[in-house]
Amino acid sequence: MKREDIYDWLNAFKAASLQRRGKPLSNTSLYNAVHYISVFLNFCCKKIFILENPVKSIFMPEVSNPEPKIYSIPEVCTILNTTAYMSIERLLLLLYFFTGIRLSELLRLEWSAIKLDRGGMFLDETVVKTNKHRFVVFPQNLLDALPPYCAKFGSVEGKIFDFNIPTVNVLLHNLFELSKATRIRNGIRHTAASFHLARSGNAFKTAEQLGNSARILKLHYTGNVTNKQCQQFYSLDLTKPIIELSKEA
Repeated sequence: MKREDIYDWLNAFKAASLQRRGKPLSNTSLYNAVHYISVFLNFCCKKIFILENPVKSIFMPEVSNPEPKIYSIPEVCTILNTTAYMSIERLLLLLYFFTGIRLSELLRLEWSAIKLDRGGMFLDETVVKTNKHRFVVFPQNLLDALPPYCAKFGSVEGKIFDFNIPTVNVLLHNLFELSKATRIRNGIRHTAASFHLARSGNAFKTAEQLGNSARILKLHYTGNVTNKQCQQFYSLDLTKPIIELSKEA
């Protein structure tokens, strides 16, 4: 594959999109398309299917990278409280908000991955996006809340959640409508990353937890929350039917 092949594909992609949508692709869409091709070709290089990644020598469109938006702690409580206590939907949001793993990883999780005695969960090659296994540590407030859910739902082997991406997105859309909170693209993961980084003070530790780049985390998530907010977030009592900030916090 040569650089020219990628340019030809991009031109065809732009033309097809213009015909279908009636407007040209944004620079962000073009950048993302090239990025995904580059990821695949990097894999091919590692496997020695090809000698070099031709994407590295092509012109990349300029894109703006706005700082990620996150949910406030009252919004987190409101969103969680739209779900029924001890429901599988509440469990989904608890794990999503307080571990920050990808939604796709969350939906592939099996009960066997949860290791309460070790205080976390093990994500293997059947779950992770990358080929790197990782152990995700639960914050104490999440760890305190999980045993009843494991007792109620965990006797069944297999996946924890009977959702796929389309159905879980419908669920999240409905929950956000009920909560009256504005849904932020990847906002739950951004929120988890921001609070984890504030607590750990170490971008590499947070990157290992989330399976992300330490450089990106340090660049975009540092300073998103204060120490006081961090303490409040991890002091939320997740065992209660109604989750709220304590008056002492």
